[in-house]
Amino acid sequence: MVIILTSLLILNFNQTDRSIKFTTTITAITDLTNLKFFRVIDPDQDYNDYETYTTYNYRGYDDTLPAKFYVYAVGPYSNWTIGLFSDLSLTHNTGISEWWSVDPDFYLNENNNGDGDNSIGIAFDLGDLNAGQSVTFGYAYVLGENPSVAASAMISIPGSVFLLGTGLLSLVRIKIKQEEVLIFNHHKKHRHL
Repeated sequence: MVIILTSLLILNFNQTDRSIKFTTTITAITDLTNLKFFRVIDPDQDYNDYETYTTYNYRGYDDTLPAKFYVYAVGPYSNWTIGLFSDLSLTHNTGISEWWSVDPDFYLNENNNGDGDNSIGIAFDLGDLNAGQSVTFGYAYVLGENPSVAASAMISIPGSVFLLGTGLLSLVRIKIKQEEVLIFNHHKKHRHL
């Protein structure tokens, strides 16, 4: 069992903002092995105006953003762009899934099913946590009217990865249930949080 605390770093979102930054802290209540976390988007940004689910999907941007840091989807008619980004040193990677995979290893293994009605995702390999330990990391959802505008929103995610002891556990006692998060342990069992 874990406690997950996710905080939104931008409190007010307006037309000039192009990213929504999150910091997530996961605290183990019991010992955990092979802990993984991921976020996935099924973009479909051109459906309402152009009735297409298809997107052009990419890992990385030019020579400036490596594929493990950034994955994004572009509407074929609107050029609207949405992506996921993290540049932390923590082991993580991105992927593009034709079947909307809900397995973090799919994204960690750099899979790329290309263009189509696909999902894009970013996954983090958090390793093992002993009871009472926490890990904190950040990521961002990125938006733009085209790929270059979205890519210009890339700035380092504030804060490094932290592994905290039992002291933080006493400060935060919030259990959050989220269907998007899967935690896999060494027995290949999984729990929806």
